[in-house]
Amino acid sequence: MMHRWILFHLFFAVNLYHLVSSKKPIALIYRGPATCKGCSESVAVLLQDKYKIIYAGPKEKVDVDATTLSTAALYVQPGGGDLDEAWPHVRKYAAAIRKYVKKGGRYLGICLGGYLAGTKPGFDLLPGSGQTDQYITSKGAVVTTEIDTVVPLYWRGKLRH
Repeated sequence: MMHRWILFHLFFAVNLYHLVSSKKPIALIYRGPATCKGCSESVAVLLQDKYKIIYAGPKEKVDVDATTLSTAALYVQPGGGDLDEAWPHVRKYAAAIRKYVKKGGRYLGICLGGYLAGTKPGFDLLPGSGQTDQYITSKGAVVTTEIDTVVPLYWRGKLRH
């Protein structure tokens, strides 16, 4: 009888562990005036297989703050318009995002979100000067203009585009 009791509890513990460990981590995706229409949802489509998606922002059920960020495995700042126009909308989140990243949280900045990782203006997440200059102005840039461009893509030594 004792043997069955031990097996039952062992079975229960293994199944409970499986349920807890198979739970998807949370990706907190900003959705608000600092992003372009559809950008947040596009990122969500890319991440939804591996993450539970939660939108955060001024008109969402949750806002971007320390409490919400503490539940996330990943914070995503999608693309949008101009840095100087977007900054006033996300400035209030800077301290919480900086603290989240400093404590080991993951930040994914796409397009404008990448620029927001820098400073002046930005969340100040990058080492060194923290500046995020335009790629087209950097030394050795393949693309040197804002005109739509097709860029050759090499992956593992083969031209893929």
